[in-house]
Amino acid sequence: MDAPALASQQVLVEDFLPERIDFEMDLADGSIAPGETAVLNIDARYLFGAPGAGLRVSGFAKLRAVRELKDFPGYRFGRHDAYVPSPTSYADGGVTGADGRLAVAMDLPDVDEPDRPYAAQFTMS
Repeated sequence: MDAPALASQQVLVEDFLPERIDFEMDLADGSIAPGETAVLNIDARYLFGAPGAGLRVSGFAKLRAVRELKDFPGYRFGRHDAYVPSPTSYADGGVTGADGRLAVAMDLPDVDEPDRPYAAQFTMS
């Protein structure tokens, strides 16, 4: 089979770095009110086992209105017809220590509709 190729295309492969860092985040137990500061603990490590030392951390906190709570079955919170925005606050967390850990103070945004509970979502990179 010495037939010529039907088609050819050149492809340039750039550097590819697979995922190599993993981290865990946790907050202290309990509730946090909008406008307060939450301390988010980060524990970063490389997938090959070494601590993730000297890594820059930044991210944001987003509040989302919640209509129901599992501790109050059958109850709904807030007006059913009110649009409630999801405010966001940003944080430049700093750099992880030699042990790969960092405590980030995240200022939660204030809300315009305080008549309902909110859930906080933290996204860090």
